Amino acid sequence: MRQVVPDRTTIEQRASEQCARAVFEHLYPDDTIRRAVLRLLDTAMRAADDISPHAGQLTLCPDNQDEIRLNVGCPWNTVLRRGTVFVVVDRSQLEACGRRTLHGCTVLPGARIDARWGADGVTIPGQELHRVYPSLEVAHLHFVRDVAERQPRSPHARYHSPGIVAYMRGYLHPASTDR
Repeated sequence: MRQVVPDRTTIEQRASEQCARAVFEHLYPDDTIRRAVLRLLDTAMRAADDISPHAGQLTLCPDNQDEIRLNVGCPWNTVLRRGTVFVVVDRSQLEACGRRTLHGCTVLPGARIDARWGADGVTIPGQELHRVYPSLEVAHLHFVRDVAERQPRSPHARYHSPGIVAYMRGYLHPASTDR
């Protein structure tokens, strides 16, 4: 059972690249896994931004700093927890991934999201991310884009953590000055 900590995340922490780095290093101590998670997050955020620059919000979770969420529109669709990645995927495209690919993962039908989204959630162990996510990427990004089109403004804007964006872009693109 996970312990839920009341929101103590300050605006300064959400804006801090150093705070984001510390949380990511705690969630994913292995650099290879951390890089793969950041690439996944960057790709999903850009997919939402391509539809609407206000659809997606990266958040140091308000109720627990050991969690980072990508919220697009109303539902969250990517949740980063210590050693795992939870992605919401378009249910109609999940079967194309093949059940063998999902060995070792947990599939949650309905993804605890309103049924109107037609989505399932998949929890991927960090060490399986390289093997599993390429098969799920199309279904995940399809869900991200679909939600961004339906809800071009996220109600989670007040929880957006620009420090995550700065850390992610600096980590993935260190030579870039456009952060």
